[in-house]
Amino acid sequence: MTWLHFIGNQYYTINAFIKKAEKIGVSRKINIKRLKNMNWGDIIYLFQGDSEGSTLFGFFKLDCILRNYQIK
Repeated sequence: MTWLHFIGNQYYTINAFIKKAEKIGVSRKINIKRLKNMNWGDIIYLFQGDSEGSTLFGFFKLDCILRNYQIK
């Protein structure tokens, strides 16, 4: 299955996101309900939008899941 993921331009420019992804990989938070519908190897396409439309600038494959534990 394929998925679309939008990267907000208030957080990253496309070039900044690519540079960081090349350095440390891509890590995204995801809702557990959506995660249940995902499978290993699914492709996630990366988009960024503006007032003119959206730009597809990359993709990655789902290959691991990490759980973020918060210590209180």
